[in-house]
Amino acid sequence: MDPNNKTARYGDYLSAHLKSLRKFGYGIFVTRMQAADGPTCSTFWLYSDGPAPGSMPEIAQLSRWNEFDFEFVPYTLSTQNSYFLLDGTFPKPAVTPYRAEMDWGKMNSGQITADKVKWAPGSLITDDYAFSEMQTFYNQWMVNKNLPATQIASADCSFAGVQRTTGPDHAIGGTHVTGTGQPGWPQAEVWKYPLTAVKPLPDELLPKMHTMATLNWWRSPVGRQSLNVALEGQADQTLEYIVKKPALAGSTAAQSATLAAMNNESYVLAGSAPFDPLTSLNTYTVVWTKSRVAFYINAAQDGFDVSASIPVAAYDLAHFPSLAMSGTQAPQGRIPWVDTSFTDALGEVSLNLANYVAFKAAADKDNAALAPDEQAGADWSGLPPSATWPGADAYIRSVDYRPLVSEDRDGSATTDFQKDSPLAWSFNLGDGTWTAANFSTRLAQYFGMIYGQGFTKAGIGLANQRDWKSPLAVTFQANADGALAADKLPLMKLAVTPSDPAPKRNFYVLLVAMNNRESVSATNPFLFATLETAGNKLGVSGASTPLAFFAPAAGTTATATLKLYMSGKYKGSFPAEKVPTIADATATLTLKTDAAGQISWSVDADPAGIVAAYQGTNPHLITVQKGSATPGS
Repeated sequence: MDPNNKTARYGDYLSAHLKSLRKFGYGIFVTRMQAADGPTCSTFWLYSDGPAPGSMPEIAQLSRWNEFDFEFVPYTLSTQNSYFLLDGTFPKPAVTPYRAEMDWGKMNSGQITADKVKWAPGSLITDDYAFSEMQTFYNQWMVNKNLPATQIASADCSFAGVQRTTGPDHAIGGTHVTGTGQPGWPQAEVWKYPLTAVKPLPDELLPKMHTMATLNWWRSPVGRQSLNVALEGQADQTLEYIVKKPALAGSTAAQSATLAAMNNESYVLAGSAPFDPLTSLNTYTVVWTKSRVAFYINAAQDGFDVSASIPVAAYDLAHFPSLAMSGTQAPQGRIPWVDTSFTDALGEVSLNLANYVAFKAAADKDNAALAPDEQAGADWSGLPPSATWPGADAYIRSVDYRPLVSEDRDGSATTDFQKDSPLAWSFNLGDGTWTAANFSTRLAQYFGMIYGQGFTKAGIGLANQRDWKSPLAVTFQANADGALAADKLPLMKLAVTPSDPAPKRNFYVLLVAMNNRESVSATNPFLFATLETAGNKLGVSGASTPLAFFAPAAGTTATATLKLYMSGKYKGSFPAEKVPTIADATATLTLKTDAAGQISWSVDADPAGIVAAYQGTNPHLITVQKGSATPGS
């Protein structure tokens, strides 16, 4: 299939995604970026990376989903259930929140349509409000109203109520109650109000959707379901959660529960405030503490002076008690596991930058041949590009993190953060030390690379494999003429481009091979590998997403040391004093980039046979597998 033809969709365009090699705790995160003007999603977000349930069911279920996003999807016409309107000027814009409210007087059926929903200025969708409205809807339309025993009491129409009415002795859904059962809230993939976002923005705001920002905040609340979790090397843990999907009955492996999630997603639209994320660099700030989450645009002093700035959205513990399940304060949040290093904790977040394909997937045929509900349309992500669409680029200048002075601070004052802390982190292409020659090597000190959309819609197989992810998607822009940024300082480009059957690449992919269908055990040990080259160290686990690293400069070679750690005893987590320090197996590789820019690699030494040579399929995919060494402890 021609990857540039008019029916090309999701799997035939390639994307760029960087993931920090460090995990971070509470603090302030600031990026300076310009979003792509195309049907892509340019985004800066914090993510609590959780182990894959199939690989580590014992520890995966202890992870609380935390995610904080700035997203830019300029070609969407999707509806939403809340938005923020900005007037005045930055860094202190006048912010008016609007939330969607059910017009119960007009509800004559269980179908929620736009005319049944109204916009309420000055209000937020708090945890209590979301559950109150959803439970009211449930009582009216999802149970037998002639049986009072199926009705959730009005006193339980709240965030605390949904916790009381899930778990032991409460029915999950259904239209009748048997025995001693009590009515309960049904299972939910994601709890969000209204049940479906069907309220379009007011007509006068629709033209502003092209240059809006989207804010996302995901978290998992605690509940009354419980599951005892035995972790070797740790005290036994009890998981208390609200069920999304129950643990599999009859499993001989460790049971793994799936937790419910909550989401606050909102549009940010400029009224009179001057804001265009697509044509200039702006600063985007996320403040994350135990008691407050806040999002700022163009805050004072390059995004750091929150005392002199007004957040475009702020969520506190009083109105969003689910925040208590965010970060390391969540039960089990400080349990150590390995994702990119041996010191990661479950409640910490990685920092991510991406520009990825966002238009709706469709079958490999023209829209005219599809049913209306199959067509790629202007929903969340916009229309697919034409056959001649060249791609769309996002630009990053800097990303910075400063930790809290004390975890008791709420992050509302600039002095709550430590600029000179040893835990601070700064990636800044404008500091005068970055060049095109050193970009690849230095970038590897900050980020691993993850790439999406590596295969065609037809499925994954050797015949249609798109060559493990986007070629040359992350590049250095010298910007000497100032065409991209008025200050003429360098930028990093995240490119989305049509796929290429035989692309030139500037990176290798490191993958740890592990059986994802079995629990970690002595015969299927947890695997963690580190790769060290040019003074940089990359870690990747068998339960995490594969990461990639840059090739050496054109015309040069580099030696890389690959170390494999295998643990059947401590599985996915271990006490800090038990962190492995001696590798079970070591291999050395030669990485090469020829004068024409083509890359390759070869194995120099591999006595335990830990490197799987997939060169015939993809010469730049380095897979580490269980070697002949005995699993360590």
